[in-house]
Amino acid sequence: MNNLFILFIVVVIVALAIIPLMAVKGEDGSGADASVRGKRTGGKKHKDRVSAKVSSVRKSAGQNDAGYMGIIEFNTENGSDKGNVVDEDIDSFIVTGSLDGRSVNGFDYSNKKDRVYHDCRMIRKSDVTAYYKEYTETKYFYKDRPVQIAERDGRTYAEVYEGPPSFLSEFSVMDMGANGKKYYRQISGDDPNLRTQEEHLREALTVDTYGVYPEMSEAEYSDALVRYLTERLTRSGMKNDNLIRLLLGIYGYRFPDDGLFTDIETVFEKVIPLRYKQLEDNSVSRSNFRRELLIAITVGYRLVGCQHGYTLVDEGRVITPSPEYSLYICLVLHLMLKKYHQEGLRPYSELDLSGVWKKLEESLISSGLAEDHNPVYHGDVLLCDDLGEFVIKALKKLVYFRRFDKDDDDKNGTE
Repeated sequence: MNNLFILFIVVVIVALAIIPLMAVKGEDGSGADASVRGKRTGGKKHKDRVSAKVSSVRKSAGQNDAGYMGIIEFNTENGSDKGNVVDEDIDSFIVTGSLDGRSVNGFDYSNKKDRVYHDCRMIRKSDVTAYYKEYTETKYFYKDRPVQIAERDGRTYAEVYEGPPSFLSEFSVMDMGANGKKYYRQISGDDPNLRTQEEHLREALTVDTYGVYPEMSEAEYSDALVRYLTERLTRSGMKNDNLIRLLLGIYGYRFPDDGLFTDIETVFEKVIPLRYKQLEDNSVSRSNFRRELLIAITVGYRLVGCQHGYTLVDEGRVITPSPEYSLYICLVLHLMLKKYHQEGLRPYSELDLSGVWKKLEESLISSGLAEDHNPVYHGDVLLCDDLGEFVIKALKKLVYFRRFDKDDDDKNGTE
């Protein structure tokens, strides 16, 4: 009995070793692409070790300098020019450099951490004459028939899915189940039967003004801008850097204001609640949004003007905020949060405010400006004539947050 059991085990082991070798019929016995055998269904994804270079491989102009949205041609005072687009607003683009080789006396621009573009300009969409992407498309041919090229385990394969029998007879075949058959053969880079062909293509893009048109009323423009900002938050996901940019009026997320750099009240009252309402059927997304929003309100201002931080751009000029302005904005954002939390406006009324007071205290200490009595300006606009007095008045209201600190003995912060 024991001998029979041992014999059974041996047979099973041998069978398991042979079955995978039978799955693929190959000219070199390498079992090329063995990870893609059997029927493929939408339910289970197979891990494929293939890094395929398909028959039409597109390389975008400027692809090595990732982040370009496209190329615009535009009118200038000295004629026409063109450059790579790195960001857009409702009525303008920011481009870097000059693709016509002109000298550009521009500015350094960063729209996210660890990404800086040099020699940038802001171009009005009304001055744009063309917007497009350029590609170099590489096609592969084997014996003058289009093929795909795949690299696997240090070997190069030509692959096709169809062709005349005389052509396919030179290939090995793999059964792809419901996806039919794939034909492949190992080749070398200097194979005389392998040929490449490059083609330069241009894809036209649309200059989107998001509903803005000449001579629209101020109310119409405001409504269009709220829709644009909400839509931009929607397509940008819920990363806190997008909410930071919205709250601080970073280029592309700005609602123009006569005093502060952006209209914070409109952003708090309209844009953020509207975006939050869009998430009402997704509790996980709403939870993530609340968390990211609180981060943006309490610490986002620290990322403006610092190295590899966010760049404030106004009418083609870079604005470097003073330390006094940064502290002032920090307090204004907290005052907005307190106001709308008290009023019960969502999502502010649903935020977890524990820790807000402690972060605010840390900000005041790190700034070293709590007793600074200098005025605060934004450009030529005087925001307050005594920062120290503003801090005192603001803290009398912001002590409201102290009651939410879970580890604070004094829960009775009063205004």
